[in-house]
Amino acid sequence: MRRSNPVPRAKPPNGAVLVPAGIGAVGLGVVAAEAPLVGLGLVGLAVLTMLPWGVQWVLLLFSSTVNRLGFDVAGATIRPSQVLLIPLAIRVFTMTRASLRPRWRLPEYTLIAFVGLQFATSYLNAQSRKESFFSAGLLMLGALAYFTTFESVVTRKRLIFAARIVLLTSVLSAAAALLALFAHSLFGTVFGVSGKSVPSAAGASAAVGLSQEHDILGSASGAAAVMFFLLRRESNPILSRRWATAGFVVCFIAMVTSLTRAAWIGFAIAMLAAVIFHRPRIRAGDRTLEAAMTMLAVALVGAGLFWLVRDLNTSSATTGYLGAIQGRSSDLLNISSGSGANRVLVAQTALQDWTRSPIIGLGTNSYGQRHTILIGRAGAPGYIGDLYLRTLYDSGIVGLALLLLFYGDLLWPRRFLKVSPGDLAPVARAFLFGMIVMAIGFAATDASFQIWAWIVLGMVRASWRMAEDQYLELTKPVRAPRRANGGRALPLVPAPAGPAPRMLPS
Repeated sequence: MRRSNPVPRAKPPNGAVLVPAGIGAVGLGVVAAEAPLVGLGLVGLAVLTMLPWGVQWVLLLFSSTVNRLGFDVAGATIRPSQVLLIPLAIRVFTMTRASLRPRWRLPEYTLIAFVGLQFATSYLNAQSRKESFFSAGLLMLGALAYFTTFESVVTRKRLIFAARIVLLTSVLSAAAALLALFAHSLFGTVFGVSGKSVPSAAGASAAVGLSQEHDILGSASGAAAVMFFLLRRESNPILSRRWATAGFVVCFIAMVTSLTRAAWIGFAIAMLAAVIFHRPRIRAGDRTLEAAMTMLAVALVGAGLFWLVRDLNTSSATTGYLGAIQGRSSDLLNISSGSGANRVLVAQTALQDWTRSPIIGLGTNSYGQRHTILIGRAGAPGYIGDLYLRTLYDSGIVGLALLLLFYGDLLWPRRFLKVSPGDLAPVARAFLFGMIVMAIGFAATDASFQIWAWIVLGMVRASWRMAEDQYLELTKPVRAPRRANGGRALPLVPAPAGPAPRMLPS
């Protein structure tokens, strides 16, 4: 007798999957036999690939903020975040369901074209193809970090978790820089501070913390301060007002003590633009807690400023951090001496070289192949600190146009972010205007070779995509329920034929 509900049998393993797995195992064994350390590293990457997405995201974010750490491999500096990015990317692109993956738009295709151009112009015009290919590879890793973030943050739950980790790592990096500054002041330690690279700081040391440079710390902390400020203004699923206030205070002080002029300018512009772009509704209710937190924030800032300028007196008006801030502020537009004059000299030299290949440029990060540093570390390979000037030098008018198109389309504040009643709109606004701080800061200190900036760009793209989907869902018109016959009026049905009813006698 035939069974009505047969028990399904397990399917045999797919040979198409076993073949590459076997080849990979054999290849791993060969590599491990020839280079044990490399084989051990590959095994470690394979193990990391199997970790949950949340664990890999935390590891990547924390390692990307500690960007001063690195190790040399074949003459190149490799950072932990660049290594940890690979297993996360493998997991995201091989294990994410196709139904959850977002559609690519103009920013994604523009970025692919921009990275491809870096390798093409390096092959054609660079004096050292190996060095330029390595720099182009760093940009490719940055683009991979952007796509990995955009392709993995695809649900509301993941967006909330990812945003919290980004803000947490930002405030911990800022706190580490402030602790290093306190230790330097109290015990004379030199870890996490920088003084030689800030000539107009009136003898004060700039906070660096775990960042590679004080300028990178300033841009990252300024961006995080804007994010915390905007999240504090409105209710959101990421942070409470109390934690947003504390994060803003820590990151703001770290930005100020980094003595980074470009970060100060970017912070002011982003804050002004954010306040003008969106004014949140003032909600009625008990404001006692908010007033208390505001007073606490003011007290913390006041205590920090008191510590920073405690050694000031009337006869020493240019010492301490107050004098350092005054000195750096007076040099905002100074191009006649110091670093300002050096930037002008580098720009003039770069533009003279650029005329050799104005359309596609001279190769990725190839300025140092042709020129050396004249001041400071004289004789070392030169570099262009301005992201946009370096892009023009490296990949010409085409590369600069692609970069500006990518940044412009990604950071343009769309109308739905201003009017959306959804709770994800404040999150998207926070990341968008926070990234504007770094986009402006990169005009003085290029950090596009760092993974951190590309992760924030990916968070901008993922957050406003999900905020747009939420806005469309909330504003979708409600349709009237359809009738059972498709919306047409019911036809009149005649009474059945039969004898006429009998009339009762009156």
